[in-house]
Amino acid sequence: MAETTSYEYRCGFCLSSYEYMSDPRTLDCGHSFCLRCLKGDLQVYKRVECPECKVVVPTGRELDSLPQAQLNQRGAEEGTCSDAPVCDSCVIEERTNQAKAKFFCETCNMKFCVTHDQMHQGFFGKSHPRKSITEYLEAPDKFTPQYCSSHADKELSLACGSCLKVLCVECDLTSDVCTSTGRVPHQLKSFTVLSARLYQEYDEALKNLNDKSKAICKLEKLAWRRLELVTAKSEKMLEEVDKATEEQIVAIRECAEALKQEIKEYIVKCNGQTEAYSQQMLLNLKTVDEKRADIRTVVKKTHLSDLIRESRNMTANIKTVTNLNPDKKVFIISIFIGENRKIEVGTRSTIPNCVNVQRTVSPLGNQPTCATILSSDQMFIGNSTNIQIVNPQTGAIGTSINCSGLIQLSSFKQNVYALVNVKGAQMVRQYSADLQASTDILTRGSGALTSLTVTGGFIVLVDNPSKLLRVYDLNGAPQLDLSMENLPSQITCICSLDEEHVLVVAGNRLYCFALAGDSFPAWTSDPLAGGMQVCCDKVTGYIYALSGLTVYLLSPDGKYINNLQIGNNQYNGSAAAVCVYDRCLCAAGYFNQRRGGGYLLLCCNVC
Repeated sequence: MAETTSYEYRCGFCLSSYEYMSDPRTLDCGHSFCLRCLKGDLQVYKRVECPECKVVVPTGRELDSLPQAQLNQRGAEEGTCSDAPVCDSCVIEERTNQAKAKFFCETCNMKFCVTHDQMHQGFFGKSHPRKSITEYLEAPDKFTPQYCSSHADKELSLACGSCLKVLCVECDLTSDVCTSTGRVPHQLKSFTVLSARLYQEYDEALKNLNDKSKAICKLEKLAWRRLELVTAKSEKMLEEVDKATEEQIVAIRECAEALKQEIKEYIVKCNGQTEAYSQQMLLNLKTVDEKRADIRTVVKKTHLSDLIRESRNMTANIKTVTNLNPDKKVFIISIFIGENRKIEVGTRSTIPNCVNVQRTVSPLGNQPTCATILSSDQMFIGNSTNIQIVNPQTGAIGTSINCSGLIQLSSFKQNVYALVNVKGAQMVRQYSADLQASTDILTRGSGALTSLTVTGGFIVLVDNPSKLLRVYDLNGAPQLDLSMENLPSQITCICSLDEEHVLVVAGNRLYCFALAGDSFPAWTSDPLAGGMQVCCDKVTGYIYALSGLTVYLLSPDGKYINNLQIGNNQYNGSAAAVCVYDRCLCAAGYFNQRRGGGYLLLCCNVC
């Protein structure tokens, strides 16, 4: 058990002295506290812990069963030391029951009981060091009276009533200013009178503190009572909320089941209506087919005379063309336009048998890598840094613009389309015919695109690593992807055949794919040569495949016709880009001739 000292008889929770404690109880550790304070600590923290020594009361022990504190206010003083002197303050106050001294103040040179020691410490605190009375009695000579620093033979016996400065009777009071009042002289009082006044003020302050402590305890009890009421109301409210929630859940489940049943009934009803509508639609389609057959019969009978007359005119035209051009092969094309079903007769020239170089042009910049042609007098040639306009008929070089990262060119109607690398991404850019206006149509993040062509209102891009033809509209919206898994190798070149078909070069063959078809080619050419550049004449329909300076001529359906030599062996080298328009064939690359070699554009006439 802890040693009995003076602070054991002041409640560690509310700081009430023993005489003001409410039903004091003693814990197993020997410290005493108010019973209501112990119960409050248990209610808040769910356990009771001594604030002095931190010993925890065993769980489950009733606080009401704790023993009553049996010691009175001075019980700790009585009998603790039979030789202890009497408290000097009790003697000064002339109390009938004078308590034994427990402490000795070295500054004041006075002995105090527990009660007066608390009052003394309350005013001076640690500024007045003290010793236990036992230590004082063992060596009383050590605790000699304090003498004035200015008058060594005079004991300090006076103090200022305002600033509490300690003086002797010989000190000059006219030159020292009171730190409390700021005036001269000090208001001197004897130690006895001043201590009596201080003790009285301490008692009043302690009584005021106890009154406030009682008021706080009363308010605390009221707060706990209100907290209990609020807790009870909250628990009741939670029960009501749980009950209401359960009722709502049941109601929602009932509504959900009813809604499911209505949906099932509605689905059955809709299925019946759908079946009836389907039957009616089939009958309507059958009626439409019958009416369409009747209309065709009427139209056929109505235009029969027109067909006979057109047939006679066609026969006459064929005879006329044959007589004028006996060496030409004649191809008859029948076109049905609208309801008139008119027949047009056209001819194509004889099969080309030579390619003559009409002029050579030295393009600007580096090695040409791509080319496209809009008309017989306007073509576009590009390298890795720029695009320039060239007139194949005259060899005149027109506008040139910068286009860094250029990969491929293609033309459609009155626009030119370029596939370029821009800062790690790939982009399709549309230029006007004069290269003065441009628009970025679509952008892809990867660098897998190697070539493009534009036909029939579609942009077709070659994605070699994925072996795909990616088709977009002219606004950059994706349309479809055609798989090239059936090809033996990667695609090295692509061009448009007509508005519905494109040609690709893989290995030493040409493959024709329909843009609205599947991954199987419409036709495949015979083996020709590796590394070919291919182009198609939209006017005559012939397909030109270049390997070096050798031109392989193919029909529109991929049939091999013959092969020609550009310039009749006057040049040697290979074409990096080729394009054709109405028998005007242009090949760009590095070529050698008698006067030397270099990067040239050969403008040829196919005849």
